[in-house]
Amino acid sequence: MRGNRSLKDPYFKNLEKFAEQGRKGVLFSQRMHPNPRFYKYYWHVFSRSSEYEGDEFFEKCKISTYEATKEMNRLKKADKTFIIYNYSLPRSGPDTPFNKNKSEHWAPPYDDDPDTPAGEKGHK
Repeated sequence: MRGNRSLKDPYFKNLEKFAEQGRKGVLFSQRMHPNPRFYKYYWHVFSRSSEYEGDEFFEKCKISTYEATKEMNRLKKADKTFIIYNYSLPRSGPDTPFNKNKSEHWAPPYDDDPDTPAGEKGHK
């Protein structure tokens, strides 16, 4: 659970407030590491077309970088307001600098990740 509701949370009421302000792409996301082999990013793109809101949205609406990019472009073209969230997990694998004892949660190694690469750096 994410706790108390704030303007940063994915609720349609919040989305409407951003729309009233004329905002389109509202970012509550972290910057991506330049090396896609180190971290995997999971995205949540909240818009009027989202089926869920609040905690349920975060639980059920996780997408890849490629899928998020496509959805953001679709919403921009349609001139719709949306909110972006993401989080990352360190990747496992021999070409990463991470100590395996530091985390219980790992993303697959880059070469084993079945997601389609996105952007010029190829984040999956």
